Amino acid sequence: MMNYLPPYYRTSRVMQHVMDSEEVEYEAIHEKIEDIFQQFFVQKATWGLDIYEKELGLSPDENMPLEERRSRILAKRRGDKKLDKKQIQAVCLAYTNGEVEVWLGEDDKLHIKFISTKGIPKGYSELCKVMEDIRPYYIDLLWEYSYYLIKDIHNVMTINELQQTKLHKFAGGA
Repeated sequence: MMNYLPPYYRTSRVMQHVMDSEEVEYEAIHEKIEDIFQQFFVQKATWGLDIYEKELGLSPDENMPLEERRSRILAKRRGDKKLDKKQIQAVCLAYTNGEVEVWLGEDDKLHIKFISTKGIPKGYSELCKVMEDIRPYYIDLLWEYSYYLIKDIHNVMTINELQQTKLHKFAGGA
């Protein structure tokens, strides 16, 4: 900042101290402005999540991890539109970070199958709550999961890979 001053101030120790103090204050202001700016984006918001939750009619839960709160907000935003296959996929993606197949079965149930996630995905319980809120009352949901079967791992996964894989991702099979 000293370079912006007239030359006779650049050598002044008093002016140097003033500029050093102002620089600290300007930096603090810049950080606050940047923090406020981040609140405009759900994916980066922290303290602003309370505002989004209140606007969308969600009860704020300070104990819930930020990522889970962000997922709830994004899913609720996506869920305010007409419910269709792409909408359901987008809501599921927001909560589980995984792809799903969606179809209406002959049993008149809406089938949702997790295809890119093995086992019950993280965020599943919150996803269930949101889907119950946005689904039409006359359509039941049927959740389907993917698990590792013996045929999927035999001569495919190494012992180390098997040891690193959580047990809940496996199911018995041929």
